[in-house]
Amino acid sequence: MSPHEAKAALEAAFYRWGLPHSMRFDNGPPFANTTDRHLPTALAVWLTSLGIEVIFNRVYSPQQNGSVECTQRISSRWANFKACSTPQALQQALDKVSYEHIEVYRQRHNGDRTRAEAYPGLFDHPRCYDPNAIDPERVKSYLMRRKLIRKVYGNGCLSLFGAMLSAGNKYKYQQVEIGFNPSDCCWQVSLVSTGQLIKQLAQLDLSKEAIEQLTVFQRT
Repeated sequence: MSPHEAKAALEAAFYRWGLPHSMRFDNGPPFANTTDRHLPTALAVWLTSLGIEVIFNRVYSPQQNGSVECTQRISSRWANFKACSTPQALQQALDKVSYEHIEVYRQRHNGDRTRAEAYPGLFDHPRCYDPNAIDPERVKSYLMRRKLIRKVYGNGCLSLFGAMLSAGNKYKYQQVEIGFNPSDCCWQVSLVSTGQLIKQLAQLDLSKEAIEQLTVFQRT
């Protein structure tokens, strides 16, 4: 699934159910950065701009999403996905499972009530989705918290954003911190030992349009 396909699917869910306060993901694409998992993706930035807290599981820790894993296992069993010959048939089966799980199936631990009866808030939209509610300031605050430590290689370069960037031979083997400067909307590289700024990267486009179109980190 591409980032844009994932975004379209999320928007459909947001229109139906409203905005969640937080979302938890594993460390795979398109939500996580597989080149450097410490750096955000354009999808994570978009979600953050809407006021959604983006949470990533620890690597190789699916148990942190235990309830989701359990729900997916039950859904796949109820939907009998192996009997679905087309994606459309699978979607219809999953829609039926979702309806039965929420509005038909009664749970003992909920007093023999359905989830719809036990949790009427499932159908409320306290945070309705507004695609125009993107707030770049939320993104700046999010990026400011992404502090990275790197070591300059012997050739004077460091690895960042899946590429090799030149820091200068005089800084080889030294530790540097990569942080986000909200005033200039850019990443900057400083020596850990002295705090000296040694490199400033290109300015990011944090306009609402770039965030909405997932082009914040697109290189031109």
